[in-house]
Amino acid sequence: KVVALSGRYDLTVPVGSYCGLFDNHYTEEIYFQTPSHFIPDLHDPWTLDALRRMEIILAIGEQDVFRENNHQLSTALWEKGIWNALQYWPGEAHRPSFWRRMIQHYL
Repeated sequence: KVVALSGRYDLTVPVGSYCGLFDNHYTEEIYFQTPSHFIPDLHDPWTLDALRRMEIILAIGEQDVFRENNHQLSTALWEKGIWNALQYWPGEAHRPSFWRRMIQHYL
């Protein structure tokens, strides 16, 4: 089971007040640690099957600056036949008080 709270799945681009990291430096290591880049190109049957057996929940605030990135990752997972639930919480929900409630709700 994966429960991802207010995730940012592409650190290479700036989003809101969060700057892009790596100063345009891009390596294979960055690629494989960036789900927004890695998942759309994933074709390995063993890895896809393993991901398809997981329960994946992406929880994000309705006004969180990373909402669009969560939507993109959810779409990429669905395009690979990987079940996931994209759950929107009220407001920004990018705070520890929300994360505590999310953990209690999903676990």
